[in-house]
Amino acid sequence: MATRGRWYVGLNHGTHDAACALLLDGDIIVSVEQERLSRNKRAVEEPPVDALKHCLDFAGITLADVDGVALGADHDDLAEWLGLDEHERTQRLPYNSPDWAFRLRMR
Repeated sequence: MATRGRWYVGLNHGTHDAACALLLDGDIIVSVEQERLSRNKRAVEEPPVDALKHCLDFAGITLADVDGVALGADHDDLAEWLGLDEHERTQRLPYNSPDWAFRLRMR
């Protein structure tokens, strides 16, 4: 299915219900919850690794083909899971301002 266009990954990571969605030019191509692949109800404390792999494989692309990632999560928990200190968190997860997405889009 791999095709030219702008690919975006949406990831939900938190204490439960991890999931991934893959969009091509704004259209949802595939989405799946982590629990469907791990067979663990609600995928408690599981990052959406299998869900991400499933979505990329379905579309026939790799992470190198992805143009952007949207995170739906408790960003404090995500920063802790990623091992980010407070400075790194504000640099890598600067989502406290509602207009952050528009600044990124303009780049």
